[in-house]
Amino acid sequence: MGALPPSCKGYGMYQDHEHPAPDGIGMLIRSARRRRGWSQDNLALRLVMVGLDSVDRTQVSRWERDERTPGPHSRERLALVLDLPADRLDQAARVSRARRRALNRK
Repeated sequence: MGALPPSCKGYGMYQDHEHPAPDGIGMLIRSARRRRGWSQDNLALRLVMVGLDSVDRTQVSRWERDERTPGPHSRERLALVLDLPADRLDQAARVSRARRRALNRK
């Protein structure tokens, strides 16, 4: 994976090797879901139960593979269901978008 563009500075990019770069939103969602022992279907169902009507297992899979980045409303619901800080999801979304932009430039 190439270096992130300069626009990502300030979004968790560390200068020392003791602190790895932050995960993108896909890894964050996947690891939080797995820690709870949930399937992608189960996470999707829980999101529907809190008002995110258009989500299904396929959408969760796309998020976890960083093919898509959940929008602000979806991130709010993910924070609620996965018990994650909303700002952590927002930061991870910025990282994922920046990585995708960097890959698309090559």
